[in-house]
Amino acid sequence: MTEDRANPASSNAKPSGQSDTVLVGEVPCGIQESTDEQLESVSAEDEKEGAEREALLRVTSLVHRNGWLVETVYKPEDEKWPLRFNYYHPGKRRAFGSSIPFDINKIKPPLLDDMVRHGVVLLPSKGIPVPAADQAALLDRLIPFVHRYLDIPPFWEKMVAHYVLMTWVYDRFTAVPYLRLVSEHGTGKSRFLQVVGALCYKSVICGGSVSVSSIFRLTDQWHGTLALDECDFNQSNEWMEIVRLLNCGYMAGLPAVRAESVGRSFAPRAFHVFGPKILAGRHRFTDSALESRCLTYTPEERKLRDDIPRQLPAGFWDEALALRNQLLGWRFENFDTIRVDESPLLHLDPRLAQIGTTIYSVTKDEVFREEFLRFLSDFGQEDRAERPQSVVVEAIRDLSAEIEGNRDMYAQMNTEPPNYLTVKAVSDRASALIGERGGNPIGPKRVGGILRSMGFKPQRAREGYKFSPDPKRIEELVGKYVPKPEE
Repeated sequence: MTEDRANPASSNAKPSGQSDTVLVGEVPCGIQESTDEQLESVSAEDEKEGAEREALLRVTSLVHRNGWLVETVYKPEDEKWPLRFNYYHPGKRRAFGSSIPFDINKIKPPLLDDMVRHGVVLLPSKGIPVPAADQAALLDRLIPFVHRYLDIPPFWEKMVAHYVLMTWVYDRFTAVPYLRLVSEHGTGKSRFLQVVGALCYKSVICGGSVSVSSIFRLTDQWHGTLALDECDFNQSNEWMEIVRLLNCGYMAGLPAVRAESVGRSFAPRAFHVFGPKILAGRHRFTDSALESRCLTYTPEERKLRDDIPRQLPAGFWDEALALRNQLLGWRFENFDTIRVDESPLLHLDPRLAQIGTTIYSVTKDEVFREEFLRFLSDFGQEDRAERPQSVVVEAIRDLSAEIEGNRDMYAQMNTEPPNYLTVKAVSDRASALIGERGGNPIGPKRVGGILRSMGFKPQRAREGYKFSPDPKRIEELVGKYVPKPEE
């Protein structure tokens, strides 16, 4: 990682010549940038001592109820103030955001460190306005960029472009999906993280040498997009910490709490980990709930397109920076116009509707919306088929059907057919179904827990634990968990 990666093109840009100080209550036109005078004033305030010193707020970004949007940009050519603010006011207050006492002249950007200098954290250098009407044109620039450097199907080129767009307004939502590539070694996982991460909002691109503690701190500091290769942590003691971060990071207001060293003791600390994540790995998550939060692409084994550069060219980072600048302008111009629309997704599984709402609400492309809804529907069917609940329901259905189909045999034996199923019988049948599909068997204890979650009440008896299979309830569960043959 070099400074070229962090901000290659801005060395040719001229520092802002703006001289007007922006005060609280003023509503400027367009995107503004911190002036040297403002930064000098804030710096002087920071150097005061004792009672004269006013409390300063150091932020990476800010969404305020008074209307201000504030974002950090990086200008390495400016030796004195390489990190400064771009800010924007839509001309009205908003009903959400921070309500802390705020003065545009009393806040300060973060300190420049190696994370920004060497491109671990990627920032824009300035916001270039992109009105809502020009969103299609912006996507027409993002999709060819993705196509140039990634060999993925056309639908996934559009998915990646829309996911990138969503990251720049992710704080308009309370839950976000993760974008994930699952493939073996040598199939482009690192390239995927680089290309997508180079476009996303305040990307934190973590390579194999980064520690788990650093990941938590960077995510907490920047509130951006985390790009992570799971293979760097698999089979390690640190992996469970990463899973904790991912389990908390998809929903706003759900911080990850860790013990931090304070002197000779430890104290709990809450880390902000909510935000988009770009993940790459070789295996799916064993936790089905976490797996269902990912929009997962699994590439097919095939020859790489000849026009894909095997090494990223020097101009890649220039292109990416230019797009990040436009994406920052798009955030400023469109942040308050985003409307959360769940209604077209209510027919889906609630978790799918929750994570799909973000992409659906951001896009204005009706063709992609239809493609995206079909993708979510197919994904939901596959997800349901792979859940343990699915095979348990199939086992109950098949065993109940066998009892019903053997009524004549029971009549010849002058006996009533059983009106119950045993947990062991369901476990054996479910394990057989899973085995046919290449999975691991499921034990009676796990099956008993699943049955109770579905409303059945296994009771201890001579035959083991048994329960009554209510036909109406079975029909409801089959409709919920078992994909239809034509699907």
